[in-house]
Amino acid sequence: MPLSEQNLEKLRSCDLNALFTLSVLLEHAHVSRAAQALGMSQSAMSQALSRLRLLFEDPLLIKGHNGMTLSSKAEAMQPELQQCLALASELLGNQSFDPAKAQEQVRFAMNDVAAQLMIPTLISHFGQHAPGLQLDFHSQHKDCFQSLQRDRLDLVVGFYDRFPKGIRRQSIGKACWQYATLDKVDEPKRLLSYQFQEHGQLAQQQHLGAIDDTEQGFLLSSGSLSVLVNGLRQRGTATLLPHHAITVLPEEIRQRLVWFGEPQYLDLQLCWVDRPRHRELHSYFRKELALLIKDSLLSKEVSPC
Repeated sequence: MPLSEQNLEKLRSCDLNALFTLSVLLEHAHVSRAAQALGMSQSAMSQALSRLRLLFEDPLLIKGHNGMTLSSKAEAMQPELQQCLALASELLGNQSFDPAKAQEQVRFAMNDVAAQLMIPTLISHFGQHAPGLQLDFHSQHKDCFQSLQRDRLDLVVGFYDRFPKGIRRQSIGKACWQYATLDKVDEPKRLLSYQFQEHGQLAQQQHLGAIDDTEQGFLLSSGSLSVLVNGLRQRGTATLLPHHAITVLPEEIRQRLVWFGEPQYLDLQLCWVDRPRHRELHSYFRKELALLIKDSLLSKEVSPC
């Protein structure tokens, strides 16, 4: 599409740094945090925001009771801005990325079952192929997508089935989830919730339909597998677990664990937000992580569903 004279004039007076600064401001929705991310002073970032407001003829960030929020125009342009910068990064970037020379940090989150299974493999693999890479692991929590959007995480691994706007994702395989209890299945069960995701978790559990009294709520919710295991020691309790979780359970629990109810295959997703910074590194890390998870985690299904 040909550029109008007005847009062409704006393009001549703008540089790529201004768009990059705008991208960081919209990610953080906070002048001080955006300034810190770019190594700028707060006053310099405030001046940059003023220039951007004039350029786009829009406030972009609006003050509210709970901090700053994006204007409707800023929300609409954010995905396109990220795509524009990602394309510019590809055009200008070094195509001979060498992981052996990478000296950066990658921040990622996954649940504790995946972490217990994967962390030794990740240390071994990246220690050999990308020894300068610093792995920064975070336990999966309900605000992981917000952390992605605010540049506090680079990648989230989880069993999600709903995604906020701007989140990119890749399905890397399916895992079998099923209800589990200890010793007996012929007595009333109360649910313990293993919080492996935020978006769509309850819908998935209700879809299984294995327990009639799910509407009574949960006796306990936790993101810790060890806490759930101790909760299962109480008679009449059950929880929903992936089959591969059994490989990190204590032997005594393994022998007593009983799977029951209708199984469900859930998609394991890699989730991220496109950013021009370290794009080659993050692409490399996602590709390697997907392969390692398939080999080390999804291959550990202990029984067919």
